[in-house]
Amino acid sequence: MNDTLAGASPVDQPVGRHLPKRYEGGRIKGGCSLHDAEKPELCQKHLQRCPEPRTVDCCGVVGEHDIVECHRCGKQWTVPCNFDEDYS
Repeated sequence: MNDTLAGASPVDQPVGRHLPKRYEGGRIKGGCSLHDAEKPELCQKHLQRCPEPRTVDCCGVVGEHDIVECHRCGKQWTVPCNFDEDYS
């Protein structure tokens, strides 16, 4: 009889698994977002500001603005879209 896994639940979102992008609770989740929630203590304890953010949504859900995310703590914020400058 093997009771070692009794009550264990599968991992909902293992690292590296690509999930569909969606806008939920004011955040972009899935896609190239690495975090489901902000964990500001990961940056603010040790750094004065977040390291270089990555774009998780381009000109999408927040009218003509990109949403970027800190790869370390998951904080997301909007920046002006620079798609035209980047691809002109």
